[in-house]
Amino acid sequence: MLRVFYGSQDPLKAGALARAKEILGTGGRCLVIVPEAATLKTERFFLNGLGLKGSFDLEVLSPSRLGDAVFEALGRGGEEQVTLDERGKAVAVAAALKDCKKDLVYYASAAEMKGFVEQVSGLIGDLKKASLTPETLQAFADSLPEGPDKARSADTAKIFAAYEERMGGRLADGEDINEKMLRRLEEGRFGRGIEAIVMDFDLITLALSALITALCRSGADVSLYQRCVPGDNLYRPVGDSLGRLRRAAAEKQIPCRFHMSAAPDACEKKDLDALRRLFPQ
Repeated sequence: MLRVFYGSQDPLKAGALARAKEILGTGGRCLVIVPEAATLKTERFFLNGLGLKGSFDLEVLSPSRLGDAVFEALGRGGEEQVTLDERGKAVAVAAALKDCKKDLVYYASAAEMKGFVEQVSGLIGDLKKASLTPETLQAFADSLPEGPDKARSADTAKIFAAYEERMGGRLADGEDINEKMLRRLEEGRFGRGIEAIVMDFDLITLALSALITALCRSGADVSLYQRCVPGDNLYRPVGDSLGRLRRAAAEKQIPCRFHMSAAPDACEKKDLDALRRLFPQ
């Protein structure tokens, strides 16, 4: 089950604290997932708010630390790979560019430019986070009419394919490790007996959406507390990201419920259009 609570900051934090108290009060285990920079502050907030000096049943984790916990509990599975940091990934990208340079059209002259390797490295990371492959990207390029967009997409697919060939299943970048973690999370039923609270993220990225849905599929109940004010155009990107999360949950047959964190002073019919625009189907 996925429950999404949205509204202003103070009611959200009060709701998250009340939920944690309820979970611990019934003997449950509570994971609180927050951005890396917010872990210590959030831990103090919950311990102080719950009147605890510490608890084995309450853990505050960043997404990366949650990934470590999944591997620690379930193992990595399959053949061990060498993990590349950003510098190692850049070396692999540079080697891939050298391998396919003669086949490039759009990026033929850019391949030697300063900073191009770093740009391509980031682009490949974004493609992987979106679950795209060299094959799907090439198919997209083939569907385009002749022109710069087609040439750019085709060259990107060639570079991406050369990079994956260089990795060869023996090397892994951060996106590969995250993908493996998500598979282990679902396969190993890591979430059985766990209730997770996700909070303090600016918006729901594709990576965070994948983590939330994987947690649900692993057996966990997840409550997301997301700052998002209906009718306020400043929160349009947040609303769009929540809409994508709801669609992702539906695709994976995860029950999903949306709730306002606190009732507005006046909930009139005029608010309904704003709510529908905020959370598109």
